[in-house]
Amino acid sequence: MKLDRECVRDVLLLIESFDREQVITSDELLNLQALNNYGESTILYTVEKLDEAGFVNVKFMPVLGGENPFFLQSITWEGHQFLDTIRDPAIWRETKSIASKVASASLTVLSDVAAGVMKKTLGLE
Repeated sequence: MKLDRECVRDVLLLIESFDREQVITSDELLNLQALNNYGESTILYTVEKLDEAGFVNVKFMPVLGGENPFFLQSITWEGHQFLDTIRDPAIWRETKSIASKVASASLTVLSDVAAGVMKKTLGLE
């Protein structure tokens, strides 16, 4: 399955908007209107990959039948660092434009590109 970069950004922005004490279940996340543009499998895959990347704290609760419900607890320091580089819509648009010149770009590369765009915008490069 392909990782949807837009879904990555939208999920991180959404998680950040919740109270620190709030835990989001997989069912709650899947039913949020802010993620209506994505299918269930895309959202679940995104959360799994964000967990693997160390960007979010998730507790998975495997059950019989192959379902994989979870409790999404918070964004990690690394997740905040990544989100801070891609938060601004103008920076994000230019980052995607630059990244589209190659067949694929990892989240690390996207973060580096976004940081470069940000530095250029601030006149630091």
